[in-house]
Amino acid sequence: MQEVVFRDLIDHWAAETPDRVVAVFDTGEPAWTFADLRRQVRVTARALQRAGVRQGDHVASWQENGPLAVRVWLAVAYLGAVHVPFNTAYKGGLLEHAVELSEVRTMVTHAGLAERLAAVDTARLTTVFSEATRRRPTAAACRGRASRPGSSTSTTCRSRPARWASSCCAAPIPG
Repeated sequence: MQEVVFRDLIDHWAAETPDRVVAVFDTGEPAWTFADLRRQVRVTARALQRAGVRQGDHVASWQENGPLAVRVWLAVAYLGAVHVPFNTAYKGGLLEHAVELSEVRTMVTHAGLAERLAAVDTARLTTVFSEATRRRPTAAACRGRASRPGSSTSTTCRSRPARWASSCCAAPIPG
């Protein structure tokens, strides 16, 4: 059996059929061709990589279904990391439990959900990307609360505009 990796598939189809439409969204965003998909995924993967995401790392995606959710899922896979989708209904103890059990260190979330992080222990998270906002989430939403003995890790929040990955460097990922 041949091993197949998303990165190889995305790169292959972008080279073979760059103008073929691969995704159509009901959000009003233009359809993506394989070339568009590859560009979007690589830019997003680069942003995650710069935040320290490496192969095997767990990355939470806590947002509604849509183009960004697809882009994050494929970018995480492109890096060889583990995509961990969180239900947008999570809050309080359930959210904290999901963060703890999933072993995520990085989270990409919708700005409307980021405020819920203030109510839970986020010491495990080292980076939170909050899309759909040009302002930083409140300090409380970004701060890892050290509610357990020995837990003192603070969270770095990185807020980006709605298309945060599009504004990041599009340089290719090495190797």
